[in-house]
Amino acid sequence: MKWLRGLGGGIGALLGLAFALLSMAIGLTLLFAPGRFIRILEFIGPFLTSAVVIGLVVSLFVGLPLLIWRKTRGASEVIFQFTAWGLGTLTWMVSVVSIYHIWGGFMTIVGVVTGPLILPLVIIATLTAAKWSVLWTIIGSAVIWLMLIAGATFASSNRYRK
Repeated sequence: MKWLRGLGGGIGALLGLAFALLSMAIGLTLLFAPGRFIRILEFIGPFLTSAVVIGLVVSLFVGLPLLIWRKTRGASEVIFQFTAWGLGTLTWMVSVVSIYHIWGGFMTIVGVVTGPLILPLVIIATLTAAKWSVLWTIIGSAVIWLMLIAGATFASSNRYRK
């Protein structure tokens, strides 16, 4: 497992590896069966939404208080990382489904291939189609995701100091 430590070690490296494999599988599925891919995302969405809501509640009522003591910041970091991963995945799924319904399959493939640039694409798509509720959902999810990343970074910043 030396190669895992070289990637940054721990759960972050495993999540990164899992995300890379998942991205390749998603890309192939989207390329060969875009309609089925969107139906799968629409089926998974409510379950992931429930998991993210639970994660946000745990982050708020467990993760934030754990930031007070230096010894428990590692646990808080793990809570924030898992919640951020779930919220990022949910935001990405909503973005992909929204672009598919607004602009069609070609722009969905372009958005998935460009990776994180799918967020500006979905913002432009929702602005041009006047889908205001989707726009504010995407922007709100992105802001909360950035706050979770900031919390995880803060929690891990003092871990290696003595």
